Parts: sequence; structure tokens; C-alpha cells
Amino acid sequence: RALQVVVRYNTARIMKLLSIIVPAYNMEAYLPQCVESILRTPSLAAVEIVVVNDGSKDKTLRIARQYAERYADTVRVIDKPNGNYGSTINAALPVVRGEYVKILDADDCFDTPSLAKFLEFLRNMQGVDMVVTPYIECYKRKSYQVSYNIYSRKVYEVGKVYDIEQIFEDGAIRFFMMHSVCYRTDMLRRINYRQSEGISYTDQEWVFYPLFRVQTIAFADIALYRYNVARDGQTMDEKVQMRSLAQLVAVTEGMAHYFVANARTLKSESRVAFLRNIVADRVRIVC
Repeated sequence: RALQVVVRYNTARIMKLLSIIVPAYNMEAYLPQCVESILRTPSLAAVEIVVVNDGSKDKTLRIARQYAERYADTVRVIDKPNGNYGSTINAALPVVRGEYVKILDADDCFDTPSLAKFLEFLRNMQGVDMVVTPYIECYKRKSYQVSYNIYSRKVYEVGKVYDIEQIFEDGAIRFFMMHSVCYRTDMLRRINYRQSEGISYTDQEWVFYPLFRVQTIAFADIALYRYNVARDGQTMDEKVQMRSLAQLVAVTEGMAHYFVANARTLKSESRVAFLRNIVADRVRIVC
């Protein structure tokens, strides 16, 4: 079975600066734009793209393999049975070769000029655990930048490495978005990070579970991620969310149980309060 080959972490030498995991299920119409937004960067040698085909029934796998053939040093493909979003992350994380890792959904893309700037930013970070950037919400007729400090009373200094405890104590940021975050790969491996499988909305886990262990954080004023809000049928569509309410509840329950089980291991009351508020917000959303 395809999943059985990735149950252990790859201990090979880190070969790239940034690994980009692209979960893909029936994304033949969007995958080329997604992948090419990365391939066009002049800093391509620093990047690895791992497309995870989640049992697609269309031409997604064929398109991904074509890119892998043309860009063998950059594009890798994992083909696996359908297991939903979290299973694609779980399949890719053990084998990525980048010092840092970021998720890019196949129906979204990067702002190509911003990618080169972001890679240069990562080169100067000296092993920070978490990097946060603004992102762009793309609607059918308009686009809007959503900054990391959209929920803040203050702006943190760009390029400065902060002890994340300061961020928790300030209370200026209430939560982070998946589109904004990038993690140091070894940090995720050290905590044996995994996402729930078989259900949607596990992107919430990507910006929750690592925060139990992240020690350092930096902010970059680089709007890298272009989030396609306009696509019909995406999981954030209100009609789709209503049909998938049980999955939203399951993700929230998992976060709540994890918090109760692990909060006692945390020495910082401000970190505990920050994580508790995230769970409380999720509960309010689904109730």
C-alpha cells in the first residue's frame, strides 16, 4: 500500500531550503497554475515541490508526473489512496528534504515574485521555528491582503526573531491562518506532527498543534500565498461547511481533547491561555 512506504521519517541530508507540500484531489484544472507559480521563481534550486495525489479520479496524477519528469530536481510526486487532506500531509512530511516546509493547496498559488523574497528571508532566519507572512484572499473580482497583524494592536518588527512567549503574552494576535505559516521541518519531526485523516478542515490543526512546542517566531512582510476564495465547492463555502458540520465538529473535538491532555505539560500560562482561546473560538464556530 502507498501509505506504508512513508511511516518513517527520512533522515537523509537536508538538500533544499523550502519544501512545499501540494495536496491534490481532482485538481486538474488548478494544479498547473499552482505548480508553475513556484517553478517560475529564479530561486528554484532552493525549492522542493511535493505533490501528493490523494486518489484523484481525473488527470491530476498525470499532470503531476509530467512536471516531475520535466523538473526532476524540483518536483516529486506521492500517489496514494484517498484519505482526505490530513493524510496527504502525513504522507509528505516524513520524506520532505527542505529545512522549512509550507503547505500550498492545489487550487491556490504563490505570488511568484514574492517567493524569491521569501526564500531570501528564510536564508537569514538561522533556524527559527515558525515564520508568519501576510497572504492574499482572491475573489472573482477583487483581491485583499490579510496581514499577520490583522488581529493585532501592534506590528511586530519584520525580520526579528522573537521568543514566541512574548507573542502569547502580548495578546495582540488571537490565532494564525494556514496560508500564513511556515515551519522548520525538524521542529515538526521532533514533535512527530500528524494530522487527522479521513476528514476535512484539518488545516486548523496545522496552526494549532505545533504551537504547543514552537519556541521562536519571525514575521515577514511578504504577501506570498494567494488564497482562491472564488472556487465553487471549496470546503470554506458556507453551503459545503453546513453539509460537513460533523467534520468541523470532529476537528474541534480533537483539538479540545489534545488541549486537555497536553496543557498540563506546558510551563507558560500565557501559552496555555492562547491555545485555550483558539479551542474556545472553534467551539463557538461549530455550536
